[in-house]
Amino acid sequence: MGAQRPASRAPGPEPTLGSVNRKDATPTFSTRTSNGQAADRGGEARNPSDALRLAGEALERQHAQLDGDMRILSDAASSRRKWKRWSIPERLAAATITHPGGTTTQVMVSPRSLSAGGIGFIHGGFLYNGTDVVVHLRSLARDIRELRGTVGFCKHVKGHIHFIGVTFAERIQPRDFLSLNEDSFLLEHVDPSTLHGRILVVAPTRSAQRVISLLLQGTRLEIEFHDAVASALESDVYSYDLILVDQQSGTMDGVAAVEALRGQTMTPVIMFVPDSSKEQRQRACDAGVAALIPKPLNRRLLHRAIAEFLLLRSGFTVEAGPISGTLTEEVEMRDLIECFLRDLDRLADQLETAGREGDLAAVRAACSELKDAGAPHGFPAVSQAATVALTAIGQAGTVQGSANEVRRLVEVCRRCTAG
Repeated sequence: MGAQRPASRAPGPEPTLGSVNRKDATPTFSTRTSNGQAADRGGEARNPSDALRLAGEALERQHAQLDGDMRILSDAASSRRKWKRWSIPERLAAATITHPGGTTTQVMVSPRSLSAGGIGFIHGGFLYNGTDVVVHLRSLARDIRELRGTVGFCKHVKGHIHFIGVTFAERIQPRDFLSLNEDSFLLEHVDPSTLHGRILVVAPTRSAQRVISLLLQGTRLEIEFHDAVASALESDVYSYDLILVDQQSGTMDGVAAVEALRGQTMTPVIMFVPDSSKEQRQRACDAGVAALIPKPLNRRLLHRAIAEFLLLRSGFTVEAGPISGTLTEEVEMRDLIECFLRDLDRLADQLETAGREGDLAAVRAACSELKDAGAPHGFPAVSQAATVALTAIGQAGTVQGSANEVRRLVEVCRRCTAG
């Protein structure tokens, strides 16, 4: 149904938050921005108007109706949606809306769903796409944080009620606001071809290894299998971007296996478990497991888990594929760019060789050359990746300690093309 203007309301004073009997939701204490920084908002959201005009059972009925109306659409769109959404238990929150033309209003909205990239809420009015919105949402730490974004869609529900979708200006961490246990990975859908890097898999049987290999078909992952932790520990565990461990890891319990791995590397570990009880999760957490995946394994969930660590937490974007330069359409630059791309291949080879040999000076020199040359030749992604690698080298002081960042720089170099 298309967005419509709300019907005019009867004159009279607008009820405040207190009139809907939600004293605990009043945003009268200090707020924080979406990245957790304290924000001095003065009195902007201290007395928001109740444009919803829905309280108690009426508000719950509206949520229930939307649950039914949107379930089919939500299921159909889940394969295309970037971020996974979770329901928000908090029924009321304040929002600051800056309308086209500059007018600012503070209203109460009713949150419905939250993801790393946006929030959906029920609002008592029409909003234009692109409208600036700040939602003041309570975190698990009990402070109010400012989630800034713009309206992505406005769907008319009935009467004056609209369902609003806001896209955040910066990615947030839903775990700051919601108690998430299983399936808390942020991405809803992952293109297998975007998954790249080196992973170590400890699975006790050939059949288990074949299943994992089958589930990871279509990715660009370099996978090394071991049937026991003992043999895995004999490999260069520092050189992997991610480690996957079956809880039933041969003669050693999975938790004990992780503890052994933790003695040699801080690479994130994902464990496959048949039992994801609270006790098991606590044992795994105490051992340093980064995430649990229930067995039997599911291809989609496995891809989302791997993406959480190789894409989201690496500081790089989810998008992958060829990287075209910004100067490739300029005829007089073509010969220079072709020469630069040949240099990229040469430097990528040097980085891989120096990394294997543990030659820190050679790795640093190649990274410095790439940092200085990337952006001027129209490939800022190269300069960005080289800067990240140099920072890691400076902090770690070893090739092993910066192996992940250097490997990602090589990957960026290999993806560059003249277009």
